[in-house]
Amino acid sequence: MQGRVAAGRLVAGKVANATISVYRVNAQTRALMQEELASIWRTTSTTVLFITHDIDEAVTLGTRIGVMRAGPRSDVKGVLDVELNGARDRTDDVFLRYYKQVHEMIRDEVAKSMARRS
Repeated sequence: MQGRVAAGRLVAGKVANATISVYRVNAQTRALMQEELASIWRTTSTTVLFITHDIDEAVTLGTRIGVMRAGPRSDVKGVLDVELNGARDRTDDVFLRYYKQVHEMIRDEVAKSMARRS
């Protein structure tokens, strides 16, 4: 219920920070909440800053994905513009291409982080 309240708050302003803890719900409810967020975004044209650690969620909801470098003094490693033209099918080849690009960027940072610990 808290997630739905937070999603509803997106309508109130021009810019919203979506701090919805979607990991406390099951996969089906999470998917429904993601669809609702996307619907609100399309209807209101509100800018949403959505911070997530889930690549699938980032590609599903985002139009731009920023990937951070590893470490406490990190900065933005890169930004990927997601051009899916509204189609967010997780099995689509274009969706998977974006997923793989983000995954590779993150994988490289994890490898660097692990090397620093060795």
